[in-house]
Amino acid sequence: MHEAEAITEFVQRQAVHWRGVLRLTAPLREPVPIVVSSPHSGRHLPAELRLSSALSPHELRRIEDRFVDLLCAAAPGYGMTLLTAVWTRGWIDLNRPPMALDPALLRELPPDHLMDERDERLMAGLGVIPRLADGRIIHRQRIDRNAACERIVRHHLPWHRLLARLLARLRDAHGSALLLDCHSMPTLPDRHASSIPLMPDIIIGDRYGASADGRLVQRIGDHFSALGYRVGWNRPFAGGYTTERHGKPANGLHAIQIEI
Repeated sequence: MHEAEAITEFVQRQAVHWRGVLRLTAPLREPVPIVVSSPHSGRHLPAELRLSSALSPHELRRIEDRFVDLLCAAAPGYGMTLLTAVWTRGWIDLNRPPMALDPALLRELPPDHLMDERDERLMAGLGVIPRLADGRIIHRQRIDRNAACERIVRHHLPWHRLLARLLARLRDAHGSALLLDCHSMPTLPDRHASSIPLMPDIIIGDRYGASADGRLVQRIGDHFSALGYRVGWNRPFAGGYTTERHGKPANGLHAIQIEI
């Protein structure tokens, strides 16, 4: 079987296998070594979360990157593989480390759990299972430890294992592979206003050069600029867990976060 056909068939098999957990769309033409992901655009709000939350569905959805998956929907037509979330970010945050468990949310932490007190987002209630949405408490009661771990195993681990397999397969076929991890950003908080005089339309994050070849990053920025968009770099969004885990330029794996 031709390698391009093998890659497309692999993606199609995985799409069927993980249906309901994530949404994977195969390239509609000969595959190129690019995966586009949207981890925060999931809109499925499970009944368990609706019943246990102190917030309304509308309030819960405010932390989603709503409709970013639709902005990315054309990617398969250009030969790219598209991976988008199904479940709402309030249920599981796919762009946070799997062990970013909030001690203020769980009844008890796993016995071998080591909390990173330097993780500002975790301390702010934005762990792998968010405790806060727009600064407001999501859950009426603390979550059982086993239920939290089950959620991570069912949703978070498959997402990143599949992403790693996709990128490795494309890299092996083409020599390198690129992940474009897409998000939407709100109006920047006042605390950033003084450091960013004019709010960018697009912020490109490569973890300050650690997750992708600088030439790729510059090329993407130049493209957006040529379309008339104001482009920023890394501040205040340099990339999250996804770019950190999957961006290994020395191994031919490049990951770039795009905030819209």
